[in-house]
Amino acid sequence: ITDVAVAEGWRRRGIAQRMLRYVAELARQQGKTRLSLYVSASNHGALELYHGLGFREQLVRSSWWNRLMLGERRWVFMVCQLAFAATPDGR
Repeated sequence: ITDVAVAEGWRRRGIAQRMLRYVAELARQQGKTRLSLYVSASNHGALELYHGLGFREQLVRSSWWNRLMLGERRWVFMVCQLAFAATPDGR
């Protein structure tokens, strides 16, 4: 996932959660086994959202370049393993 953004006036209405659930379903249909993303370590709302959707922290990266360009030095790499429902024939 490259970017997840919701306009400020529309936040806290479940829009990002619905978008991510939709993306997860599309990924499952394409045979993908996981989703991954980076999130700013100081974006507590996004971290809470991603944790609630099953994403788990894999590592935290620090970079002076990110601090200079994006205003945030620490970024959290998160991964969500996609669960697959068994088909009627057991696969």
